[in-house]
Amino acid sequence: MLDLFSPMSTLLAQTSESHAFIEFISRNALFVIGGTIAIIAIISNAITSVVKTIAIERTRRDIAAYIAEKSMTPEQGERLMIAGRAKDEE
Repeated sequence: MLDLFSPMSTLLAQTSESHAFIEFISRNALFVIGGTIAIIAIISNAITSVVKTIAIERTRRDIAAYIAEKSMTPEQGERLMIAGRAKDEE
């Protein structure tokens, strides 16, 4: 026998599941929003830290290359590195 209501019952089951999910989100909206903001803040802080570390290391390599090719004295390179460190600590 052909069951004409089978697709309808499947559709109703899916909508009731989606309603349960929406109800869960609406009841816990504060926690969901807060968690989302926290995750975004953590990820952006990690990306910022990685980019900053890469820039610092690239600058140190450049200074070392200038010293190696005698375009800069080791004392000048040391002063540049110390100046950058003092600015980062503030």
